[in-house]
Amino acid sequence: MRQFIVNKYITLKLKHKKTVIYVCKKRFLSCNYLLLNSSLKGNGQYNSVDEIKETLNDDLHENISPQQIGISPREEFRAHCSNIHAWSLFGYDSRLLHSNLAFPLLEKLYDSGDVRAKKMFVKEVKKRFKSSYYPVQDYLISNGFLNYLSENEQNSLMKFIHDPRSIVSYLGILEGYRCYEASIKYGKLALLIDPINKEAHLAILKGFYILNDEEEINKWISKILKKFPTSWRTLEEMLLICLEVGRKQQREYMFKQLLKIVFENSEIDSISCFTDKLDCLNDPDKISLYKLLLENHS
Repeated sequence: MRQFIVNKYITLKLKHKKTVIYVCKKRFLSCNYLLLNSSLKGNGQYNSVDEIKETLNDDLHENISPQQIGISPREEFRAHCSNIHAWSLFGYDSRLLHSNLAFPLLEKLYDSGDVRAKKMFVKEVKKRFKSSYYPVQDYLISNGFLNYLSENEQNSLMKFIHDPRSIVSYLGILEGYRCYEASIKYGKLALLIDPINKEAHLAILKGFYILNDEEEINKWISKILKKFPTSWRTLEEMLLICLEVGRKQQREYMFKQLLKIVFENSEIDSISCFTDKLDCLNDPDKISLYKLLLENHS
């Protein structure tokens, strides 16, 4: 078994032809693919390994092993050692490794008491988020790395989002913390970037349902119905929000708004056609809606 000591916290070992990273002598993870960070040197086109990987065909590293292109396990091991050693020498600069390795490894070092990691971890999270590169922003949000920042620090980073998908990811985090006023705020920000972003519309609607703001609920239902007038999936998602968090009178209002769409939609030729499409309804709700449909249709 070969091994390479990067520093007193990190060791790489070649085990069963696989490169394995150890932190504080405990197995951390296996390196799944090889991407040489030397590609960054002298190349102004890319700012990070993430951007280099984005330009590659995923099939190349997912379906073709290094051995298939003439790289032996020992050569691959030496390359991984070189990459992580360089990452360590350059102060844990997260641009030199792919995000799905750099940040979990930096987090593990942070939790293991590495003084330099404690100093650099939050700095690296902020720095990479400020790059405005969507795949990295989405990764940091989705994997909870923004949780290491204060609410004010998180809010200050939102101005660096230029892709609404990053905001939509952040909305999911806010909902988990029941920060519905912030969900509304950032949902509206997402719509400034992408006015037809459905997830942002629905997040705003849910926020106003939670806050029980009848005027805003009605306004956003109307907006969504105008933006997505014949989308069954959107109707179902709106109804799910109403059923999940809406009050009884709001549910009835929502049903009536849906009825309006039903009878304006030329594709609807029967009541059962409509109720069958709304799989989100339980039997009592289907009965209630069915009665409203009959009243409206008679």
